[in-house]
Amino acid sequence: MSAAGATIEDVIALSPLQLGLYSMAAFADGDGGRVDPYTIAMAADIDGPLDVDLLRDCATAMLVRHPNLRASFYRGDLRKPVQVIPAEVRLPWRHLPAADRDEALRLEAEERATPFDLGNGPVIRFLLIELPDAHWRLAVVAHHIVIDGWSLPLFVGELIATYRAGGDTAALPPAPRPYRDYIGWLADRDDQQSLDLWRRHLDGLSDPTLLTPALTAEEPAPGLPGTAEVRLDPAATRALTEAARSRGVTVNTLVQLAWARLLSTCTGRSDVVFGVTVSGRPGEIAGVETMVGLFINTVPLRVRLDPAETVGQQCLRLQREAAALRDHSHLTHADLRRVAGIGELFDTLLVYENFPPGALVGGGEFTVNGATFKPAALESLAHFPVTVAAHLVADELTVLVESLDGALGMMTRAGLARRVLELVQRLIGCWDRPLAEVSTLIDDETAPTGPTESSVTEGDSVHTRFAAVAAEYPDRVALSDAAGTLTYAELDHAADRAAADLLARGVTAEEPVAISLSRGSRYVIAMLAVLKAGAMIVPLEPEMPAERIADILAQSGARIIIDEDWPIPAAEPPPGYRPAVVHPDRAAYAVFTSGTTGKPKGVIGTHRALLAYAADHADHVLRPAAARLDRPLTIAHAWSFTFDAAWQPLAGLLDGHRVHIVGDDIRRDAERLVEAIESRRIDMIDTTPSMFAQLHNAGLLTHVDLAVLALGGEAIGVATWRAIRQACERTSMAAYNCYGPTETTVEAVVAEIDRHLRPTIGRPTTGTGIQILDSWLRPVPDGAAGELYLSGDQLTRGYLGRPGETAARYVADPLHSGHRMYRTGDVVRRAPDGSLHYLGRSDDQTKIRGYRVEPGEVAAVLLAHPEVKTAHVVVREHRAGPRLMAYVGTGGAELPVTALRRRLSDRLPRYLIPHRIQVLDDLPLTPNDKVDDRALAALDTADDAAVATAAETPTETVLAEVVAELLDVPAVDVTADLLDLGLDSIVALSVVQAARRRGLALRARLMLECASIRELAAAVDDAAVHPDLGADAGSGPIPVLPNVHWLYRHGDPRRLAQTEAIRLPAGVTGEQLRAMLAAAVAGHEVLRCRLDLTEMTLIPDADPVTLTEVIIAGDLAAAVRQQTADAVESLDPQQGRLLVAAWLHAPGESGVLVLTGHVLALDPASWRILIGELDAHWHTLACGRALAPVGEQTGYRRWSQLLHERARTLDTCEFWETQLRGPDPVLGARPVRPDTDRAADLQISVSISDPVLTAALLADDRPITELLAAAAARMITAWRTRRHQSTPAPLLALETHGRADAAVDPDGITDTADTLGLLSAIYPVRVPEDTGVPQIPGDGIDYALLRYLRPDTAERLASHRDPQLMLNYLGRTEIGGGGAAMQDRSLLNGVSLVPEQNLAVYHELTVIAAIMLDPDGGDDPVLATQWRWLPEIFTTEDITVLQSLWQDALAEVAS
Repeated sequence: MSAAGATIEDVIALSPLQLGLYSMAAFADGDGGRVDPYTIAMAADIDGPLDVDLLRDCATAMLVRHPNLRASFYRGDLRKPVQVIPAEVRLPWRHLPAADRDEALRLEAEERATPFDLGNGPVIRFLLIELPDAHWRLAVVAHHIVIDGWSLPLFVGELIATYRAGGDTAALPPAPRPYRDYIGWLADRDDQQSLDLWRRHLDGLSDPTLLTPALTAEEPAPGLPGTAEVRLDPAATRALTEAARSRGVTVNTLVQLAWARLLSTCTGRSDVVFGVTVSGRPGEIAGVETMVGLFINTVPLRVRLDPAETVGQQCLRLQREAAALRDHSHLTHADLRRVAGIGELFDTLLVYENFPPGALVGGGEFTVNGATFKPAALESLAHFPVTVAAHLVADELTVLVESLDGALGMMTRAGLARRVLELVQRLIGCWDRPLAEVSTLIDDETAPTGPTESSVTEGDSVHTRFAAVAAEYPDRVALSDAAGTLTYAELDHAADRAAADLLARGVTAEEPVAISLSRGSRYVIAMLAVLKAGAMIVPLEPEMPAERIADILAQSGARIIIDEDWPIPAAEPPPGYRPAVVHPDRAAYAVFTSGTTGKPKGVIGTHRALLAYAADHADHVLRPAAARLDRPLTIAHAWSFTFDAAWQPLAGLLDGHRVHIVGDDIRRDAERLVEAIESRRIDMIDTTPSMFAQLHNAGLLTHVDLAVLALGGEAIGVATWRAIRQACERTSMAAYNCYGPTETTVEAVVAEIDRHLRPTIGRPTTGTGIQILDSWLRPVPDGAAGELYLSGDQLTRGYLGRPGETAARYVADPLHSGHRMYRTGDVVRRAPDGSLHYLGRSDDQTKIRGYRVEPGEVAAVLLAHPEVKTAHVVVREHRAGPRLMAYVGTGGAELPVTALRRRLSDRLPRYLIPHRIQVLDDLPLTPNDKVDDRALAALDTADDAAVATAAETPTETVLAEVVAELLDVPAVDVTADLLDLGLDSIVALSVVQAARRRGLALRARLMLECASIRELAAAVDDAAVHPDLGADAGSGPIPVLPNVHWLYRHGDPRRLAQTEAIRLPAGVTGEQLRAMLAAAVAGHEVLRCRLDLTEMTLIPDADPVTLTEVIIAGDLAAAVRQQTADAVESLDPQQGRLLVAAWLHAPGESGVLVLTGHVLALDPASWRILIGELDAHWHTLACGRALAPVGEQTGYRRWSQLLHERARTLDTCEFWETQLRGPDPVLGARPVRPDTDRAADLQISVSISDPVLTAALLADDRPITELLAAAAARMITAWRTRRHQSTPAPLLALETHGRADAAVDPDGITDTADTLGLLSAIYPVRVPEDTGVPQIPGDGIDYALLRYLRPDTAERLASHRDPQLMLNYLGRTEIGGGGAAMQDRSLLNGVSLVPEQNLAVYHELTVIAAIMLDPDGGDDPVLATQWRWLPEIFTTEDITVLQSLWQDALAEVAS
């Protein structure tokens, strides 16, 4: 510390904010090359003569004037750090030359990037750069721990004023009060009163306000933020400030309300919260405005917006609320988060900088002693994805937006800054108007499009348009089907004859006429006839359920039904016949869709809507393709006639093209339909993405080309989009994504697929108006999500006989008087190019485990499998939370679910792996060729509602018995989810052992790949037979695994062991025990090895393990304790003594087998294997069979080889460095010192969670390891909050059993389910509260491989501090019994929990968790956690508090 040897002037405590910054800085040491995010800087360009010595003397005078800027920060053995103020310091001043401005800016950037050493103050530096021709640049860089954004301009202003006065500080005002007065003021605060006020302010806040997730589904790019600045000219700024003053509000309040309104628009919330920076300068301290130091704070500002209340009312209320909080803004951000109780509150920061009088700020210039100073803006990095800073500089209101790349989605920083400025002005202009009337759009932004003047004139109708085309092309083929063809003239005449017949039967205007015919040309004749008669088409299909037909007929009131028995009129129409003349707004058809109540709901389409659609379709789709082909198109009609999309191919009849009607027997058979497209020379087909997937798999676009492809009815997945784009590039095909609800006639928004890289629904059709509105029915800015509303000629009339529903969905257009618009319920976002991106339904925003789920991404991976023809993925609600369900159609091909699970696991993160996958021959489709999700949901319901499904095969029977035995239940459902049954990955090893004991060749990885016992049994039965891998190739030394390197870094773990006492079955003999033990040792090479510590290898030449027999006469437990102590003392890995076995028994009794094993040979998972194997050997002997060693599927030697090979190929070191980088505020009184801290000093206690909480944790869909990690992270954050520390994402060390077979060997041959050794692995992860454990590239074991097995990456990773908390979950210890060998841990009471006193301590706190039987005697399992700590780091009281926070965190996670 620089104060060493100098006279100390003062020692003062740190403020809460300083404490947080000190902790963050302490853990940022050594992270070279990283820009310190806690610095603040200010610079000025200087032209002209400069007295360098005088300027330097003035800087020295500033440090004399402000003693706290001389501070060094010291912790030592103190409980909390202090700031030590020396009487004098050497000025941190550098004067450097630069050849040009670029070099000067580079030197300045280097200065800013150089981190401060808080222990060696002062933490402020001055850099003067001299350029040619009397040009200079002055930079002042400081750490935020001593100065804030208010203070630095004030400080630099005093520096320049002193320079102006020739170095005479008498020219300055009297010296400000010392910073220690502020520290004293803080100490006198009643924090409880302040907390109560904030609690009232935040009461009822249900959710955080997060802008970035609302604007984009992508994570912002890491790194430094970018900035953009927009200014309001001086005249407009003066007008704004005067208007604000006259209304009694500050510009700051206007900016706050503007930001709140914008957040409301972008997030869809009326109750928003965002961070604001407050000066933190209490009015009670006289002269506080002239003090220099760290005062600012970030606090949440909550704004509840009311669309009907006036701007003025809300501005004044906001100003009052902010003023009431001002004097209570000294609390830390962590304190306020805890008060709110919802975790992270916001991801945006609003800063309004109202600089102090006399401060030097950017924006102007001035001359001092002949030199002209041009100050640059203050620069200080914020720590939020988006920061908006507003300030008045040189009579201009300036808004600066700072954001991480990608944090604003499609918005730009400059656009956001401009939007804020314009919104501030509009608030003043609309002072007495409702807030809802204040637009958030900017002038050059795409405004909502209203309905244009109709292109359909009075007298136009569908049938008159068709008649005109028929007259123009009478001999051109209009229709074809399996029976033949009809020309336009023939079709027109046939329709006239049928229309005349209808009119003769008394059909009146808009009378509903039902059509129930099989597919073919006759259906189209009937449709045209109904229109020519002036009536309304009600389409039916003969195969529809009778109940649905009756319902539609009843709702429509149709008295006439054209069905197969309807006579075909042969006679010419009577002389007086004329097709009906109808108004364009007359009804043309009523199609019935499924309503929310299950009853079909009729939508009335008009002639105007159909003509408007057909005209756009012809202009933008049909005619360009016909021109390219130089002939009319042949268009396939494969839609159901009961669907509005049936009009899409029929629109071709209004433009002279040929329509081929595909028969029912072909249109749902993908292979036959592709054959028909080829044989009939079809140019265009319109279908759903689901049907297209089947067609594509059957050869469409790969073997059979199209001129035009149109998809609609469902969202298109990324993979499908990519495949279509590739086809467009390969051929001249045009492809379209057609979006449009039935209520807006077929398609209202269309995208040309080849013009967009990713799925989009494109732009509206001609004459269609679009509006994207928020919950207040106000337009949202481009890039923000909102609900899509459609208007224009294509709008249908409404719902047949349902005026209430019509009024609810067809609403008045607030921007275009007299017009209606349809509320789609779809959420979209408009891109800068004007295209619309579909985001989902407004009532269907789903997350799973905190992650936004894109089912299409899962479906794309499934569809990539060669046997999968169709795939459908959906989120379904379940009592335990939303679940991802997948369904695949294989066309009858056999496809094991395990193969699909393996494929998904290889390509997708864990949260995208479906809870259940169902393999079907074909997915059910609705009559409209969409996937019938209701039918699939019925399969789920039937599956869930079923009584426990019994085993059907011998393998199922064995596995069901094993699981039931382990769970201690009478029976299990073979179709139930294994995780739901409570089988985690550790208990799975017990299942494997028990199954093998019964003769099943069950491999551990199948436990991870299969969702149920049924799937597991099928996988076992179908598994290929692999060669026995028990005898690994090779001999000689075996390189140890990574955790051995970790273990021996410090200390001496010679006696690091675990002991198990096993009650033996009656009748057991010493000979049998020796045979069992010998067989176990023979099957596991590691038990026959010694450790070569120099070479870090295992040498397979140790003496054999022997069994000691001890006859006891007294207390069995005492004898076990003595045997354990003796065994532990005798262990020595370097001498090959890794396992000690003793048989303790009284004469004539079976007694207990006491096994003491060194961790090198037996990690926790290995113990399950060994005990299970001994149990299996006993069963073999009890059945009278001879014992034979069971070789490991993958031995220690082979596993070591695989891991060393994997280490050489890994490229994930940067990920692990990212986890380790960043702040990790110290948890205890000091950091752990592994070189000297030893286990002999450890204290240990146990915390037990109640059975109800434990049951909730076990019932959760998420892996319990993730739940425990999330709880540990919450506990750390709460602990740091109590200590007034900063709360970065907690860094944890997680210990796993390390048996990552699937990661190491994707081919599935490797199996460590029966491998003994220290296979466990420890890896570091940051665990943010909102997202939980991150998705790891590869596997957690990879960290240890890079850290200990690769010299290049080992050096990089070793440069970082280890996590302070280590969490190890041992699994469900109450599950796994049931065999003859019963563990009795009660015999080990009193045995040391830390047998090796010289073991190095690597973590400040170690938490070991397990599920066990209630020690108080209850029948229900409980979560037990053992806590290990050093008393120099934590007090007993500290641990008590931490354990309480742990239980609270578990409850939060479980809920």
